[in-house]
Amino acid sequence: MKVFICILSEHNKWANDRLLSDCSKLTEHDYHHNHQPMLGSVHETLVSGMATDGHWLSRFSGEPMNSFFAFGSPATCLDDLQEKRSSLDEALCNFAHSLTESRLSKTIALQDPDASADFHQPLCMAMLHMFQQQTQYRSQVQVLLSQAGLTVSGTDLHLFQNLTGRGTLRVHKTKKAAI
Repeated sequence: MKVFICILSEHNKWANDRLLSDCSKLTEHDYHHNHQPMLGSVHETLVSGMATDGHWLSRFSGEPMNSFFAFGSPATCLDDLQEKRSSLDEALCNFAHSLTESRLSKTIALQDPDASADFHQPLCMAMLHMFQQQTQYRSQVQVLLSQAGLTVSGTDLHLFQNLTGRGTLRVHKTKKAAI
């Protein structure tokens, strides 16, 4: 499971880098324009995704959240957000690589604001949920970028694996011998 979590953390960083590169092609107006999606503008959606990862990392590691993880991030422009997102993604990768199989299988308690009690699940499952949430955030931003007329870079896991070789087996084609 550790290898899989590490690959997902590396994919998350790679996909966020590609998405932010695409966002840099927007005008400042389009970047901050409220398009009325679930979270408002491209910037607000990116900040929300960053805050969500920060909250998860704080839950997983037990470390206090840094100020840029909180909603209402001081990141007011894309350059600032890129720097903070990169730092957060690096912290997530470092955390993932520090884990052991034993730690990934240990149960953690999570608070659900809609439930009356905590719920418990293995750390690996909570991390999978976090990475799935980031896919949703990136997808929302990609829709906004497409609506702005931009070509959006692929960010899916298979593309990451194909380009980096992480988590894939290289299959060599051989010619079948004539019978």
